[in-house]
Amino acid sequence: MKSLLLTPLLLTGLQSPANALPWSGDIVEKNNVGEKVIVKETAVEVQKKGWVSLNLLQEDALKFLKTQLDKSNREIKDFARYCDGPNKDYCNRKSSKEGLKSIYEELKEDAKNIKDKLPLEFKTTEQISTAQSLLEEVHWFTIYYTPIFVDLNNKKTPMKKQTATCINPQMSDYAKEQWSRTTRYWYGKEIFQMSKFDNNRLDQKVCDKYVKF
Repeated sequence: MKSLLLTPLLLTGLQSPANALPWSGDIVEKNNVGEKVIVKETAVEVQKKGWVSLNLLQEDALKFLKTQLDKSNREIKDFARYCDGPNKDYCNRKSSKEGLKSIYEELKEDAKNIKDKLPLEFKTTEQISTAQSLLEEVHWFTIYYTPIFVDLNNKKTPMKKQTATCINPQMSDYAKEQWSRTTRYWYGKEIFQMSKFDNNRLDQKVCDKYVKF
C-alpha cells in the first residue's frame, strides 16, 4: 500500500534564508536629503504560515485554556474584562467557566479536524492529495529582516530587526476564522486586526520582493 512520510521541513513550515533563494538585488529606500535604508538579501529570513503552523498553535492554545479552566470564576472574569470581538455573545462566554469550557471544546474539535488531515503517514491516494493541498496552502509569510541605515557620510549602522507580514489575498474565510478562533481568547480581538499585520512602506517593499502568491 502506498504511503508518504512528511519531512521535518514541511512540518515546521520554514523557508530557507533569502540568500539561498533565487532573488537578486538589495532593497534601497532613499529620503529627500540623501540618507538611505538598505535591506540586504543576506539579512532576510522568510517563514511560511499555513495549516501546520495553525495546528501547532492550536495545541498551545488548548494548553493555555486548560490552565485557565483551573482558575476561580473571579479570575476567569477578570481575564475576560478586555474583549473586542467577535461579538458580545463571545465576550460573555469568555467571562464564565461554563462559557470558557465551551470555547475549549470548540477549539479542541477544530484542532482534531485539521490534525486528522495532516497525519505523519498516509495510506490512501485521497489522503495524500488532501494533505499535499493543505501543506501547499499558504495563509501568510512572516519575513524577518535587519535594515542598514546609511548616513550622508556613507556610515552604515545596523537597525533593529523588523518584521513584515505578507497576507495571502486569496486566503479563505474559513482559514481566517480558524486562526481567529484559535487566538481571540488570548488577544481579546480578531487576529487580523492586530498591529503585526500593519505593514509600513519598507515592510511592503520587502513583501513585494520576497513573496509571490
